[in-house]
Amino acid sequence: ADGTARGEGRVLAVTVFHTAILYNGLARYEEAFAAAHQAAAYEDLSIGTWFLPELIEAAVRTGRQEAAVLALRRLEAHAGASGTNFGLGELASARALLADDEFADGLYIEAIEHLGRTRLIVNLARAHLRYGDQRASQRFEGGPRLAACPRQRRDHRAVILARQIERNPAIGGFKQAAMTV
Repeated sequence: ADGTARGEGRVLAVTVFHTAILYNGLARYEEAFAAAHQAAAYEDLSIGTWFLPELIEAAVRTGRQEAAVLALRRLEAHAGASGTNFGLGELASARALLADDEFADGLYIEAIEHLGRTRLIVNLARAHLRYGDQRASQRFEGGPRLAACPRQRRDHRAVILARQIERNPAIGGFKQAAMTV
């Protein structure tokens, strides 16, 4: 509250946004939800929707369907208006989290295709991870099908690295003490 009064609201929002990313990545969804909810309350045209995918994921993983749907509506309004591959990819990935299994596959593929056209490899890797998790929960064999393109190897390495960091945060340069926020 003090920082917001001093005009530092954006810095505080970005800080809790990164906390939400960390906690979602560690499968600490209650903490991720609290951080993403706090970040999403910050209204700013330039960064105000960055937090929504984190909020949606944490809400879905903690059974807060209503909160997830409300955040999805907000994301739809902004991502649909922007029409960027980043916005459309994040939107498709968020929709997939809320979709029935029969529709989730197509939405994840759409997310991967859109995010694959951006330079945001971490977002692409996370879409691959979510898709792989969804497929594993359906007991399908194999992971997400990577499109054949010049970036395929790099994208695949990013997915592998993201999984390794998820299992062992020290690989990504995170110290255990730093994660106990």
